[in-house]
Amino acid sequence: MKIKKFPVQILISVFFLCSMATFGQEKNKTYQGRKIHYAPEGNSFVLKNGTRKFNRALYGSNTGFRVEAGDLPEFALYMPGMGGNFKLGFQKGDESKWITEAKIIDTRYTLGIMYYKIQDPILGNGELQIEAIANSENIAFSSMWDNYPNSISIPLSGKASQLYLMMTGTTNPMQSRFVNGELVVHYTDGTWEMLLLKNPENWWPIEQDYFVNGLAFTTAATKPPRVYLKSGVIYRTFKDFISVKGFSNYGIDGGAATILDLPLNNKKNIKKHQFKNHCQ
Repeated sequence: MKIKKFPVQILISVFFLCSMATFGQEKNKTYQGRKIHYAPEGNSFVLKNGTRKFNRALYGSNTGFRVEAGDLPEFALYMPGMGGNFKLGFQKGDESKWITEAKIIDTRYTLGIMYYKIQDPILGNGELQIEAIANSENIAFSSMWDNYPNSISIPLSGKASQLYLMMTGTTNPMQSRFVNGELVVHYTDGTWEMLLLKNPENWWPIEQDYFVNGLAFTTAATKPPRVYLKSGVIYRTFKDFISVKGFSNYGIDGGAATILDLPLNNKKNIKKHQFKNHCQ
C-alpha cells in the first residue's frame, strides 16, 4: 500500500512547489494598468475613432444568428457559419472611400444596439448616422410551393414617407410581363398603398440582367436600381457580365438584388407590411 501511495504524494508535492514558485513570480511583477477601450456614459459605452473590427457581438432572436459589429462600422454575419461581411461606402464625384476609413467615427453601444456617427470631408458639413441592431432575422422567403408561405405579413408602427426593400427572385419567360406578386402597406385607418411586382418592369431576376435594346427587346420601364451582391455596388448600368452557357450572356457573378420603392403617406400611421405571391 505504501508503494502505491508514494507517486501521488510526489505529484501533490510538485504541484505545491510549482504553485509557490508561480505565486512568488506574480508577487514580484509590476502591475500595468489596463487602458479603458470603451468609456461608460450613462447606460452606454462610447468610443471615438476606434480601430478594431468584430469585437462587439449583437445577438438576434432565439437562434444561432448574430452580427459581429465593432469599433468600425463593418459587420460580419454569423448564420451560424459565416454568411459574409457587409460595409458601406460613400462617393462624391470621383472621390470615394469606405465608411470605415472616415476621418471621424463616434461609436456607441447601448442595450444591444451599435450607433455610429460619421464625419468626413467628402460629406462636407453633413453627418452619416448608422444604427445596427440584430433583434431578428430580416430576410423572408415566399413561394407558391407548399413548403413555403405564399404570403408574409410583418407588423409595423409609426409614420414614414417611403418604404425601401431589397428583393431577390427569379422566374422564367412564361411568368413575365404580368403581376408576379404585390407589396401592400396597411394603415391603421383601413387604407393601404400597393406596389404590383411585374417582371421585367420593376424587378429583375437574381442571376442575370436583361438584354434591352429599346426595339424588339424592351421592358417598357426604367431599369430598377440593382445591388450587385458580390461587391455591394448599386448600379442601373452594369457591364461586368459573365456567360451562363446556353442561357444568357448577361449573367451576374454573385447575383443581384432589386431595390423596391413604395411611396407612403407620412401623415398616416402604419399598421403592417404584407407581401403576396402570385406565381411560383
